[in-house]
Amino acid sequence: MLTPPHEIRRALDCLVPLVKQYWERPVQAYASALYDGFELSDAEVRRDAFIKLCKLLRDRAIRSGHNETEVQQLIGLIRRRPVIQTGPHCHLIIEPDAFYTHLFALMGLNAHSEGWYINYSVSTVKFTEKSKKGPGWLWLDGQHVNVFGLSRRRMEPYSICGRYVPCHFALKPTDDQISHPALDLLRAVLPVQEFSSAAEAIKSANHDLWRHCFGERIKSLQLDDADVVLLIIDHLRDRNSWLSRYFIDAPDMVSMLLQSVRELNDGPWDGWFKFNTDFFWFMSEGRLRPLRLEGNTLSDATGSFKMGFNSSSLANSLEVGEIVPGLFLVFLVIAILPGLRAMGGSRQVVYYPLMRHALLRTLDRSSALINKELAKDIRSDHITNVWGHRTIIPICADPWRFFIAKDPATCASLSQSFATQTLTETSGGLPGFVNDELWSQCADADFLQRLKGSGEMIASANRELGHW
Repeated sequence: MLTPPHEIRRALDCLVPLVKQYWERPVQAYASALYDGFELSDAEVRRDAFIKLCKLLRDRAIRSGHNETEVQQLIGLIRRRPVIQTGPHCHLIIEPDAFYTHLFALMGLNAHSEGWYINYSVSTVKFTEKSKKGPGWLWLDGQHVNVFGLSRRRMEPYSICGRYVPCHFALKPTDDQISHPALDLLRAVLPVQEFSSAAEAIKSANHDLWRHCFGERIKSLQLDDADVVLLIIDHLRDRNSWLSRYFIDAPDMVSMLLQSVRELNDGPWDGWFKFNTDFFWFMSEGRLRPLRLEGNTLSDATGSFKMGFNSSSLANSLEVGEIVPGLFLVFLVIAILPGLRAMGGSRQVVYYPLMRHALLRTLDRSSALINKELAKDIRSDHITNVWGHRTIIPICADPWRFFIAKDPATCASLSQSFATQTLTETSGGLPGFVNDELWSQCADADFLQRLKGSGEMIASANRELGHW
């Protein structure tokens, strides 16, 4: 049974308070507010994490062909407006959920006359997320298109970040006998070479598609898990970094974090933030397998893969592609430690604050002064968690059709068509919320009342969620 949208909005008002001010205001005003600038922390641990993130952004931009002036503009943006879009998965930008989220973000950046857009797209997802929908599928010319031409057997169990087989854009339609104007134009834009993974193919294609769809006034930098691997390696190879010295190589901290996560799942927030794997996934022939930490050993369920849980071993394993980071470590290095604001979707607006809460509980339990200071600094962060994905529900299943005529004004026309609509109007029936069992629980009238009697742990989580 679907939860009525008005009940979801009431719950969102409690859990993400900023949104309450914008339901009846133009969606462009809400987008602009999410990109309001703020000062970053000058604390040593967080400054170091921010510098490492900037180094990754610089390297990634240069590899994508941008010049030094453009790179300096990128770094200037992330210093003025430390905001990263983390909502859409690693899809081609013409996939509807991704497209309208990017369009929303551009409204905010245009309002501030900025010239760069940064997003992280999780690539530890399968080709098919549900029936003929996911990174392996598009809807074009009125039919499903198999993006990489893979069989069902080669798609369903596999992650798009796996490097088990080279990928290229095959773009196989269900019916090859009808005309394919949208498909033909897409073929002319997408790269033709093979890539080591589908995620790499998507990232490269989006670099070209961005200019075609959104022009060149605002440039885009897409990060995925391959980029985050490099960032984590940078932390782990630095023996003085907080992540290396005071977390990974501090067994008590690791065990206390796992305990904090278990505590969250013993209360009203059960199900929102679980460790489906302990910090890292094992990558085996294109499939992700969970790992469990026992003592100082990380191993899979069969015991065929084992490794020591320390900075050096983890960095080595990341470099050769045996493991990839889980979501907690991803958000730790791209948002929590450097101090960025994360723009997320329906699940993220709850599990991300809970991640921060679990980390804060762990830091509080530590006797190390550096951890006490880090906890205090993290608690001073300004609006770390915002809803910024699916704020505009797709008005069609194939946004690519807007660009067949190659009209450079198309993006501006689309933005203008939404700009004066209210957030309530553009978000419509709140897909992603109304059929989510966990959000149904949040929308229950008694839910917040039950939280108030559940002790300091949940009270603290609620403060992180912005309730009090």
